Amino acid sequence: MRLRRQTYQELLEALLSAYDAPSFAQMLRVELDKTLTHYAPVNASLTEIITAVIDASEREGWTEELVLAAARYNPGNQNLQHIVSAWQSSTEGIQAAPGRERRAWPLWVKAAVSMVTVVLLFAIGAAILSRLRIFSVQPTAAPATPAMVPETISEPIALTSTTCTDGVAPTLEQLDEMVLIPGGTFVMGDNIGERPQHRVAVESFWIDKYEVTNYQYQRYVRESGASAPTSWTNEEWPPGQTAFQPVVYVTWREAADYCAAQGKRLPTEAEWEYSCRGSGNHLFPWGDDIRPGIANTQEAGCEQALSVGAYSPDSDSEFGVADLAGNVMEWVASLARPYPYSDDGRNALEDASQPRIVRGGAWIAPQEFGTCTIRSSFPPDVANDHLGFRCAANAAAAP
Repeated sequence: MRLRRQTYQELLEALLSAYDAPSFAQMLRVELDKTLTHYAPVNASLTEIITAVIDASEREGWTEELVLAAARYNPGNQNLQHIVSAWQSSTEGIQAAPGRERRAWPLWVKAAVSMVTVVLLFAIGAAILSRLRIFSVQPTAAPATPAMVPETISEPIALTSTTCTDGVAPTLEQLDEMVLIPGGTFVMGDNIGERPQHRVAVESFWIDKYEVTNYQYQRYVRESGASAPTSWTNEEWPPGQTAFQPVVYVTWREAADYCAAQGKRLPTEAEWEYSCRGSGNHLFPWGDDIRPGIANTQEAGCEQALSVGAYSPDSDSEFGVADLAGNVMEWVASLARPYPYSDDGRNALEDASQPRIVRGGAWIAPQEFGTCTIRSSFPPDVANDHLGFRCAANAAAAP
């Protein structure tokens, strides 16, 4: 099956408006479990990259999956949403190329093909769900529940070899540490995909040094009566996880509620980016170059979040904020709106229906997609195993 020329061009333009090369590659990886470099060289232009992927999807028969995945990963892009709506309302779906006639197959052949297709789709879907860990399978027998870490523990806890690094976790007292970020003006965006690049002024604020951990969220659940993440059992994080790993499977609203309960709030995306870039407007927290082994990204091969601060201080930003380029992506307060950034109501917490911005790298993505500038968005009810958060507070508020 081939797209009509007009539809092909509309899809190309929609994808160009919705993604830059890193975010497009991340969408392919997260939504479709596909690697961009399999279809296009890393030094190709964005148009060449997207064209190559569309052509491959036509050859291999997953064009509609590509469109749905692209629209799902960037729900704020109206061009993609328009294409999805048009296809869903069409009785023919993807049109055959002009000049090609469809062969009328016998009914028994159609039935057989349909059965095989259902089986294959089920198998592929199960594989993808397993790869992305969308669902957490709980054991039928009562697991050995990890006890809540007592407040008296103060010695650093060394990470085991199973966590892919020999770093040392923070102490319990350090988990609540916040960093004071002095007010200033910085260049937001990169003029590559996050454009236009523009100057933004931020006032002084506090931000958590570390991502919120299982231990902190468990304490909050027990003290407030809030619901535990869906992957937990009886207010206990899943077997195999530790108190010091970042909490995941938390929606945007749950993250905002947690911060509010601590007398804090979610950071705006401007505050998050400034915390990462520092006064030097660096591309990564540590500078402007990729540094293997300095963050928990796909290259580390851990396939899970690690203890917060596992790569500190080497991977910390100029201001001393940890895990901005890896471990888990992070919810921020801001609505998914285009640049230039401004305080135009996009940070209001009342609207819980529109997509919200997520920032930072993650263990599931290559380090090149963990820059300070890359922004993605999810519907606010999304929760998965590579998405967490940290809190912020106004400068006048005591941390």
